[in-house]
Amino acid sequence: MCLLTFMPKGLTISYEHARRAAISNPDGFGFAIHAGDTILTDHDMNFEHLWTRFLEARKVQHGAAMFHFRIATHGTVNTDNCHPFYIGEDTQSVLGHNGMLPVAVPVGENRSDTRLFAEIVLPHCGGVERLDDDEFFKELEAWSAGSKLVIMTVNPATKYDYYIVNEKDGHWGQDGVWYSNSSYKPIAFTSYSSYAHGSMYDSGGWTAKTQSTSKSNTGAWGWDDYDYGYDDDENARYSDTAEVESYLLDELYAHPEWTAQVLKFTTLNGWDYASVECINCGAITPVDPLEPSHTHCGHCRACLVCTETGLCQCWDGYEYHQSFTPTFEEVTK
Repeated sequence: MCLLTFMPKGLTISYEHARRAAISNPDGFGFAIHAGDTILTDHDMNFEHLWTRFLEARKVQHGAAMFHFRIATHGTVNTDNCHPFYIGEDTQSVLGHNGMLPVAVPVGENRSDTRLFAEIVLPHCGGVERLDDDEFFKELEAWSAGSKLVIMTVNPATKYDYYIVNEKDGHWGQDGVWYSNSSYKPIAFTSYSSYAHGSMYDSGGWTAKTQSTSKSNTGAWGWDDYDYGYDDDENARYSDTAEVESYLLDELYAHPEWTAQVLKFTTLNGWDYASVECINCGAITPVDPLEPSHTHCGHCRACLVCTETGLCQCWDGYEYHQSFTPTFEEVTK
C-alpha cells in the first residue's frame, strides 16, 4: 500500500520514522522538493543512499517536500516505477500516491497504476490545472476514494504550490508532517477481535495553508487504510488472507455464492490490497479488499465470470452490482 509523506516548508521527516517506513515499504523510494522555480526529484532502490541525498538537498532547499516509500502491487520493481512521477509532459509538476487507483493495467504493461494515472489519465483530463476546478477536485477525490495523492507544482498556470487529494484519509503527525498511513510506526503483531467501519464527517471547504499555498479538503475525518491495524497503545498491524475471506463471506457479500464467485478472479493479499485479473484480456486492476468487488473488467468491459461484454446473468441479484469500473475520463467528462 506504500507510504506517502508530505513535509510543509521548513520541515523534514525524522530518520527514525523514515527508516521504519522503508522497512515496511521496501520496493523503492523517491522524493520531491519544491525549489522555487523547479521541482527537485530523485529515486533509488536503496533507502539509505537516497536518504543521504535527500538530507544534502534539504540543507539547500527548504521548500515543501514529499518522500514516498513503495510496496509494489503492480508494475516492475525498479526506479522507473518509484514515485513521484511527472504529470504527462509537464516537468513542472509531480505526483505521489498511496493506495489503489481503479486503473486497469493491460496485460504486459510494466508501468504501475499510479504511473499510468500520472502519465496518461490526469493529462487527458486537463493536467494539473484542472485541480483548481472545485468540481473536478471533488470528483477526483470520490473516484480515488481510499487513495491519497500529493501533487507538487511550480506550473505558473496553477493557483497553488501543492494539492493533497483525500487528505482526510491520512493524518498530520505531531511533527507537522502529513502521513498517508501509519506504516512508519513501530509494529507489534496481534489479531483482530472485531471489524470497525465508520462514516466520514466532511465539513467541506478549501483552506490555504500558511506555510505554503495549497488546496486540500480539510476538516474531515475518516479511516486511515493502515490505521485500523494500529492503535495508540499496541501500534499493532496484522495481515491474514483467511480473515479477509471470512470477512467477505460473513460481512460484505453475505451470500457464499458471491464470495466464491469473486474469489475466482480476485487475488487477496491480506487487508492491504487485492487484484482482479480479467480472464478475457489479462488486464489487472488493483482493488480494495474491503469494498465490493468489480464485476466487469475496466479495460475490455468483459464480465469477469463469462467474459461477455454485453448483458449476461452472472451477477443477477448481486447486491453490490457494478456494471463496470469507469475510467476517470468517463467519470469526469
